Amino acid sequence: MIQILNSWTLTPPPELIILIYNFGLYIYHAALPNYSYYLSCRYLNGDNCTFTLSKTKFYCNLNNTVDQIEAYSSYLLLLSQVLYSSLAIPAIFITGPLSDLLGRKVIILTALFASIISLMCFCMIDIFSLHPFFILLPSIIDGIFGNRSVIYLGIVAMCLDISSEKYRTLRMGIFESAFIIGALASNLLSGLIIDSMGFLGCFAFIVFIWSLILCYTRYIPETLHQKQTEKDITFDIKYLLAKSLTPLRLFKHNKNRYRFIVFVVAYIFFIEDIASNRSIFALYVLAPPICWGPIYQGYYFGLRNFSMTIGIYIVLPLLILCGVPDLALLLIGAIDNAIAFGIIGVSSSTWWLLGVVPVSGFLTSLGVPSIRSGLSKLVVSTEQGSMLTIIEIVNCISTVFSTLFFNALYPTLRKINASYCFFIISATSVIPCCVVLLLMIYEYYKKRRLKGIAYEENRSLLQHNTAIN
Repeated sequence: MIQILNSWTLTPPPELIILIYNFGLYIYHAALPNYSYYLSCRYLNGDNCTFTLSKTKFYCNLNNTVDQIEAYSSYLLLLSQVLYSSLAIPAIFITGPLSDLLGRKVIILTALFASIISLMCFCMIDIFSLHPFFILLPSIIDGIFGNRSVIYLGIVAMCLDISSEKYRTLRMGIFESAFIIGALASNLLSGLIIDSMGFLGCFAFIVFIWSLILCYTRYIPETLHQKQTEKDITFDIKYLLAKSLTPLRLFKHNKNRYRFIVFVVAYIFFIEDIASNRSIFALYVLAPPICWGPIYQGYYFGLRNFSMTIGIYIVLPLLILCGVPDLALLLIGAIDNAIAFGIIGVSSSTWWLLGVVPVSGFLTSLGVPSIRSGLSKLVVSTEQGSMLTIIEIVNCISTVFSTLFFNALYPTLRKINASYCFFIISATSVIPCCVVLLLMIYEYYKKRRLKGIAYEENRSLLQHNTAIN
């Protein structure tokens, strides 16, 4: 930890990019379901709709039922997420391997600029009172450039470039903590920002802070020392296709294939849990009987992120100091994740959600850093971008399928009991626990077998030498 902190005195930390970017991104995530709900209310009720935000509740004189507005809003959010994730996959396939050649800054700057353009589109929707389906335009722009996925890929690659293998898990923990602290600050303030500025002011504020980190990214040095200049690279279709297939080659030829598969499977279900929770939690608490407004939603996510930060800054360094391997850290995170979502399912009041759920998930934050670190140790430094491409593609695909599944499932289960969705999410968290345990058992017996073979070879050699003497 001290070594990493000392390195920040020499070069500007790339983690600051993700901290400020996530601050804006999670304000956007908090505003989007509420904005979608607002647009749906306005569209379905026309001029008769008066919609105001309150610190705890939404008020809207509805001609349509809450279920109709909720269904239309969910449909908009579903299309938005699917469009982004589907379009982002080709962008990630290309930019990941190219970051190993052009450097990390180029792809980060491009994605940041596209993110700012997409936020300006939201401002235009509000200024000109456009049709709700125009909310999909920013998702299309984000998807074409792979915005947040490419930014995460580039910053993680930067962090790995300047970290030794020994400290990679801790460095990924610091990256995740910057990720979470940015989310924590935005969750605590997002409700106040939306409530005081309105949707237009909120989106304009995000544009401003993302413009600041665009300038900061220009200032920090490139971390990839093997970088080639643009003159050294021939940009043709065959070249781009060949480079985009690098992640598949890594999967096919990696000698630690089983470990690779387990990390990817675990990551799929971690992202599935995050995406499904993001898709349905806002709708779950917006509707009766909970009726949370943006401020209570911000308090919930802020408290949850604060507890996860404690897990990263206190628990993770202690476990690494004790020599706990990446697989064991992943197992601890997956078990805690399953418990946390199970508790959401049985939560019945505001104070239960705000008091118990955030505390129960503080070890969940150990999962993703251990996955990123474990995967990075399977390749050399010049292939980190390609490996991270696999992570971000898995992120997009898992997000698409989980969003489709839970947005289709939620309206059906809402008629029975909406909390059943969280029990299903909790059950899926058991899958990474099982695959990690199987790999740990397999590797344990493999080591025992190799030790047995080595022992027999040494004994045979000793007997042979004794016979000669």
